[in-house]
Order: sequence, then C-alpha cells, then structure tokens
Amino acid sequence: MRKGDTVYAISRRYGVTVRQLISHNNLKAPYLLRPDQRLSLPSKGHHVVRKGDTVYSISRRYNVDMTELSRLNHLKKPYVLRVGQKLNVPGGQSGNTVKVALPSPPPSSGRGFMWPVSGKVISRFGPKAVGLHNDGINIAARHGDTVRAAEAGVVVHADSKLKGYGGLVLIQHANGWMTAYAHNSRILVKKGQKISRGQAIAHVGKSGRVTSPQLHFELRKGNRAVNPEKYLRV
Repeated sequence: MRKGDTVYAISRRYGVTVRQLISHNNLKAPYLLRPDQRLSLPSKGHHVVRKGDTVYSISRRYNVDMTELSRLNHLKKPYVLRVGQKLNVPGGQSGNTVKVALPSPPPSSGRGFMWPVSGKVISRFGPKAVGLHNDGINIAARHGDTVRAAEAGVVVHADSKLKGYGGLVLIQHANGWMTAYAHNSRILVKKGQKISRGQAIAHVGKSGRVTSPQLHFELRKGNRAVNPEKYLRV
C-alpha cells in the first residue's frame, strides 16, 4: 500500500465508488483511517450491454451513480454504448481486503495541542438537536484567517473532495492521535507532508451547511472522538 492512503485515493485505485467503500466498511465522517486498518473492497460486477441500454438505464438498474459508472468504465460524452460491450458495475458483495498504509508521524512537541485558530467556539462537542452529534467544535473566525496545526504530525488527507467539508485537512500525530480541520477556503499543505506544531496549514472558509466563516476542528484518539476543549492549550 502507499503512503497517505485516504478513502478517496483507495476508491480511485481499486475502481469502486467512495460511497460504496464508506458504506461497505461502516466508516464514519470524517472517514479517518488508522495505520494497518483493513478495508473490505466491494466486488465489481459486470453488465453486458443489450439493445436499448443506456448509461442512465444501467445506473438505475444497479442503483449506482451514473457519473461513477461512467468514470469506472472510462466512458466519455456522449456515452455511446455498443451491444455486447462489457461494463464494470460496483457490486455489494464482499470482495478483497486492502491494508491501509499511512506515513509515520514525527514525535510530538511535548507541549500539547494548541488552538488551531483564534475565535469564539460557536458549537461545542456533544449531542445536538434532532439526534445529531458534533464530534468536534466549531470556531468562528474571519474568512481567510490562518489555520495552524494543533501539534506536530503528518498530513494524511488534504483536499476538497468530501462533500460538505470544504477544504479538509487530516493530520496524524504520535501516540494514536488525529486532528481534523474542515470548512477551509484554501489548503496550504500536501498529503504526506510532515508538519510542526503551529505551522500554517489552511485558511478559514465556509462550506456545506455552515453560513459563516468558521473552522470545524476534531480531535480523535484512535477512532474515538474526544472533546477538544479538554485538551487544547494556548
């Protein structure tokens, strides 16, 4: 496996959809992966094109996204199909497993986790209305404010491909810790890059359901989300 594996990278490599990989392995947002974690890959079925078949009708038949079906089969507009053509179709059966490889984080600074941005906490960790739960905290800030790494670590995810999170940065730290930084307008680091405590990693933005500039910040020990306010220092 390769350094910096993410759900998106694995889905692209093995020709399955992000949605199916997440569902198949019961992954929870923000889809953090642990070193040596094993993911089950949905097996790919096949469909032989018959007269009258279209990309849309096939996507409806197998309940898959039309865009994903086109991507998996390298189909280009106007998506003309030939009778007898064999298409890969993501399936729901268990297939192979893949072992996640992540780069090793550097030693911690020894000074604890620092606040990633200055501002007022506008949504705290814990249960919310209508059965929702905030796995982190949301910190109000000005658009474009600098987001800094809470502790030394290595970047294991840095892009805007996960819907609703804007620019999302995930940093793995020593001793099984992980931090997540979401709703960024601009990302300043790359996957696999080693980061020092306090290093600029992104700029504050807004995305998804949030209506004002803010940083969504999570702190996790393994897979367990913890209240960041109990650990953050100046």
